[in-house]
Amino acid sequence: MLKRDTRYQGAIVNNHQILLIKHREHKTGRSYWAISGGGMEPGETGEECVRREMKEETNLDVQVKSLLMDEPDYPGGTYQRLKTFLCEPLKGEASPGFEPEPDAASAYSIVEVKWFDLRSEANWGPEITDDPITYPQLSKLRAISGYQDKESPTNQIVPHFSIGYSRIKLAMNLKKQDNSSKLVFPSIYWIIQRFSDRILPSNYRLFALTYK
Repeated sequence: MLKRDTRYQGAIVNNHQILLIKHREHKTGRSYWAISGGGMEPGETGEECVRREMKEETNLDVQVKSLLMDEPDYPGGTYQRLKTFLCEPLKGEASPGFEPEPDAASAYSIVEVKWFDLRSEANWGPEITDDPITYPQLSKLRAISGYQDKESPTNQIVPHFSIGYSRIKLAMNLKKQDNSSKLVFPSIYWIIQRFSDRILPSNYRLFALTYK
C-alpha cells in the first residue's frame, strides 16, 4: 500500500447539483454515499490525481476549477491533509466506476452515482442527512459555496448509528490488518466529537476515505 499524505476529493458540480458515488460493502451489504476521491499516484500532481479519480469512479472527464477546502487530518489518521476541489464535468455520462486498488475493491464496490441539489436538502433523503460522515462534508461545501440553508446550521448532524457503526467497524478492522496504529473503541470518541465539533476522527472514517 502506498504511503499517501493527502486525500484529493472532487466535488463535481453542474447546474447547482453535486455528484456523489454510492459504496456498498461486500461483507455487510450496507451502502452509503460519498464524495469521490483518493490518494495520489507516483508522479502525479494534485489536479492530475483528481481528474484520474473522477474518471475511474464516475466515468466523467472533469476540469479542476479551484480548491474549496484544505483541512488537516485528525491525529492518528492515515492522511495529513484532506483537499476538496471544485470540478466541472467536460464529457462523458456519469455512471458507477470501479476501484482499481485491491484493498479497496475487496472491501466495497461503487454501485450507483447520483446528482444531489445543493440549493436545498429537502430531497436528499435520510441516506444523506442521517449520515455522520458525508453529511458534514456536504454541509461545509454548501456553506463555502453560498448554498447553506439559514435554518440548517453547517455543523448540524443527525447521526445514523446503524450505518455509522458499520462504516467505523469496517475502517477499524482494516486498520488493524494494516497494523499502522493502535485503535480505541470509538464510542467515547463518538460522544466527545458529537457534542464538540461534530466530526468523527479520521481513524474512524469509512475505509475509502482513509485507505485510498
